[in-house]
Amino acid sequence: AFMGALKSIGGGNITEYVQVCETARGHAYDTMVAHAAALGADGIIAMRYDATEFMQGATEVLCYGTAVRLEPLP
Repeated sequence: AFMGALKSIGGGNITEYVQVCETARGHAYDTMVAHAAALGADGIIAMRYDATEFMQGATEVLCYGTAVRLEPLP
């Protein structure tokens, strides 16, 4: 975090922060997929990510969508 703070002064992508964000998005995605599978879903549509800083230095990353089940046509 300290190196990220120093690099933020110069601007541009901060590799350390990008890696943390990618990991958080991956965990959020995996959780969403597990919840959909537990419901018996065949897939997820309209998936989105959302991030909210809920206190200084702590951000919550959410991944959500609509779990769907496919039914054969009559």
